[in-house]
Amino acid sequence: MTGKDIIFFSSLDWDDKRKQYIHHIVPLLANNHRVFLIDNFGGLRGLTLKDLPRVFAKLKRILGRQMGRRAPAVPELTNVTVFQPFVIPAPRLASIVGRLNVWLLRRVLKGLIQRHNIHDPIIWTCIPSDTIWGAISDLPRSALVYQAVDRFSHSPMVPSYAQPRLERSERLFTESADLVFASANRLFEEKREMHPNTHFFPNAVDPVLFSKDTTPNAYLKTMAHPIIGFVGSLGPWVDYDLLRQAASMTPEWSYVIVGPVNAGIDLKPLQALPNVHFTGGVPHAELPSYLATFDCGLIPYLINDFTEYTFPTKMAEYLAAGLPVVSTLLPELTPYSHVVKCVEDAEGLVQAARSYLSDGTPEKSREERMRVARSLSWESLVSGMEQAMDNYLSSRREVKTQV
Repeated sequence: MTGKDIIFFSSLDWDDKRKQYIHHIVPLLANNHRVFLIDNFGGLRGLTLKDLPRVFAKLKRILGRQMGRRAPAVPELTNVTVFQPFVIPAPRLASIVGRLNVWLLRRVLKGLIQRHNIHDPIIWTCIPSDTIWGAISDLPRSALVYQAVDRFSHSPMVPSYAQPRLERSERLFTESADLVFASANRLFEEKREMHPNTHFFPNAVDPVLFSKDTTPNAYLKTMAHPIIGFVGSLGPWVDYDLLRQAASMTPEWSYVIVGPVNAGIDLKPLQALPNVHFTGGVPHAELPSYLATFDCGLIPYLINDFTEYTFPTKMAEYLAAGLPVVSTLLPELTPYSHVVKCVEDAEGLVQAARSYLSDGTPEKSREERMRVARSLSWESLVSGMEQAMDNYLSSRREVKTQV
């Protein structure tokens, strides 16, 4: 499949310095297609006063882009155009401002289609919002793809009053899409019951970036080994008490936490421990230098109705760097038990890490981890997505020909 126009609704900010799924999928799609990325416009989770700087920054970006009248292209990606629509982020007032938001977004999309001479696009959304549904309902398209990247209706970032409405939207998109892509096995099973054309595509990794020889991070060089590390956003899905207990049990180990801190997260108990270190968010390109210094990678997630449907990207990143991995009992990691040790508590975490550190065949174990990571490359994942779309479009053409 080549030469299609894809209108892609993102649930993440394109300008975020963290490189997440859209920063891999969109450029790879752009190798064969024109991609028009509708940047994350929020509206799913509640806002607090702490979100004001982010809101104002996004508003400034919206005005800057829209004052130029034309959607800006991405200089290094000739087939990618990013547009930031103006939508009122007011989930509590959905019934009041919902129609206005639908009108605003539909106006943006029709203008985009006209200016760029877009014909029969594939509409691809990672957001199951009623605003998007209302805006795309009357747009001509060759296919609707719903990529289920999270169980949003159970996310701790989504206020409880918005969860029932979001759950209805998730079902609507799943049942109405032409193809459904699910990023976790449990999501796949859930969506497949509603739609037969559902495919499992887990979060992946750039194995070349993480497996190449990398100079260890200079900041971490001064820390005592072993270094037990965690890379990821510090949100309400992380088990901070588990980390505190493990770090307290092993004061001779260094625990390094790499990632931004979400609003409302209390890190004081961890910050009080001298062997726990926080780096804040770092650019994606610098992550390999941190992982090259780690002795073990952690996935310390709470187990709940949200994380049980999560396939953590960081597992593949750790494995691509050859790192041993210790995780809490996430169901999605069960198929990887030969390269990931899953534990119930802090004592289990420490024991699992110790067993890794005393591995008598480290090079053999490292190669097995890197082999698994290579099977989870973004290139193979996007190739599979394109094949699934091509199969659908081909079957549709055959039906039209027979008619």
